[in-house]
Amino acid sequence: MENYKNNLFKILTNGRDNFEVVELKFYNSLGNLDPNMNVTLFYDQIIEYIATSKECSKIVPVICFDFSNYKNLEICGRAKEVKIGQQLINFKYTKYQILNIHNPKMRFSILMEEKRSFQKFDVHIRIMNL
Repeated sequence: MENYKNNLFKILTNGRDNFEVVELKFYNSLGNLDPNMNVTLFYDQIIEYIATSKECSKIVPVICFDFSNYKNLEICGRAKEVKIGQQLINFKYTKYQILNIHNPKMRFSILMEEKRSFQKFDVHIRIMNL
């Protein structure tokens, strides 16, 4: 499993020439894997990378996480322009930006959407400019 996550991370951080969008879907699985824990750890790893990497030009421009069973994800401590809102009764969202510490012109937009009526949570990470 660790090898799988490492390979996936390499694709996301170096796959810009091959992929415009990568969608990751994590749903309940059989066995002792916790998809929500894996999503949280993977999300944290990607956010840390885009905030601190010296080389962001190879990151896939759009990364989407889609998973069941809502799990609260942390807003990065480097988040800028945080907007939290709600549409309808079962749809909440958090939107913010992260600037890379080595290149502040490199901005990433993060949108987290909670859809309670569907027990679904989506995260969209987009490069804003390159």
